[in-house]
Amino acid sequence: MLISEVVDSEAELLNTVISILLRAKADGAKKVDMQQLINDLHDDTITPELMVDIFNRHTGKLKNIIAGSTVDELDLDTIGKKTQMTTKIDQDTAKMKNTATQQALDNLKGSLV
Repeated sequence: MLISEVVDSEAELLNTVISILLRAKADGAKKVDMQQLINDLHDDTITPELMVDIFNRHTGKLKNIIAGSTVDELDLDTIGKKTQMTTKIDQDTAKMKNTATQQALDNLKGSLV
């Protein structure tokens, strides 16, 4: 049976993956092979690239679970280092602040003219 036959949405797939990863972390795993994770899902339609894409779109839910993901493996060692997921969130926040600051400056310049 394919996971897509049981799971209705990407969020449900993500919740299933999170439970697998949390179990692996509890067992002391520092890394998880991406292909093994996909094999555990028993669905041939899921690719490593799709999994990485899903992880990148759901960084908030995963920030204390995985430190980073590639098509080959997931890094579960989130203690003591800034994670790839946290770094992406920080970069996105910095971009938003810069955009807001630039818009405020532009508006201020416009009102002075």
